[in-house]
Amino acid sequence: LTLNMGIEVTPEAQVQVIFDPTLGNILKSSGNGNLQIQVNKEGEVSILGDYVAEKGDYLFSLENFVNKKFDINKGGTVIWEGDPYDAIIDITATYKLKTSLQPLTRTITSSQESNELSSRVPINCDLILSDRLSQPKINFNIGAPTLEQSTQNIIEEAIGTKEELNRQVLSLLVLNKFYTPSYNANANDKAVNSANIANTYTYELLSGQLSNIVSQMLNDVDVGISYRPQDEISSEQIEVALSTQIFNDRVTLNGNVEYGKYGKFNSSNNPNSSNIVGDFDLDVKLNKSGSLRAKAYTHSNDDLSFDNSPTTQGVGISYQEEFDTIGELIQKYWNWFTGKGKKEKSVIIEKEQKAVGSRQQAVDSRQQAAGSRQ
Repeated sequence: LTLNMGIEVTPEAQVQVIFDPTLGNILKSSGNGNLQIQVNKEGEVSILGDYVAEKGDYLFSLENFVNKKFDINKGGTVIWEGDPYDAIIDITATYKLKTSLQPLTRTITSSQESNELSSRVPINCDLILSDRLSQPKINFNIGAPTLEQSTQNIIEEAIGTKEELNRQVLSLLVLNKFYTPSYNANANDKAVNSANIANTYTYELLSGQLSNIVSQMLNDVDVGISYRPQDEISSEQIEVALSTQIFNDRVTLNGNVEYGKYGKFNSSNNPNSSNIVGDFDLDVKLNKSGSLRAKAYTHSNDDLSFDNSPTTQGVGISYQEEFDTIGELIQKYWNWFTGKGKKEKSVIIEKEQKAVGSRQQAVDSRQQAAGSRQ
């Protein structure tokens, strides 16, 4: 047997790449691509083509000690040149969390600065997969997407070497906070860091198990529950995240609610504020294809320089159209305005119906002829 097969991959198909089946190190993605799969008489498989990821997740496992789910960024690519296991990959996945920048600072000049730096802000841990699929190169990056450059400089100054970067990423994945650098640490800090590792990892395991149990009880709703005990920087914090799709996946709702005394909007400097904060995103497909969407959101403000309001709200409408050439796009809109596209479609449907009718008549004639011969 010799097989030559062309496949057009669409987002409805899920692609899985299993790096380590024993640890569950799996990449799952949906996206677009065009692949040519060939199998010769000896059973050797060859894949040619490229694949572009739209969304997905990557379960990162480290010796079965750290298991964190990273969200795959849009635009990651996998390019096959023959050997299925020797594809070239360029994929970035992000693990998002909130933590304080205080462990990274050398000195604090005022109580206001101390309060701002102790605020938990969004931090992105980027995992970058590159090179060959069979032996990928793994690199990390840490960023603060909502902060000003002056505040992000605190992270860049504290992480000057690759060794320090890997140490901070491991601390963020295990402890959900930055590790105090050696130049900024004393004996008490080192003791606290060592003691917190076991406690935090225990709470991570319990939170993960509770999230799985609740998600199984609630159909079509993904639930995440996280509990962080009190430490030297902040008090205890509880976070509940919900994600669901309703009305035949036309409406997507994502939200998370957090409770804890942290940030510059806590009761110490704003007595009218609440210890409960939350982020909510609503996405509604206004047409069947999903090209026209309505969105609404409310987000808590995380920029340390923002002193006016703890939240920001917004609504909007977006439209997306995919095309290969400008001429194709213009022709599509021209057909839509003139109604030519609908007419051509109706003509095609009419021809297909006539062809089906002709084939049915031919079948009936053959059956009648066979009956006459009998």
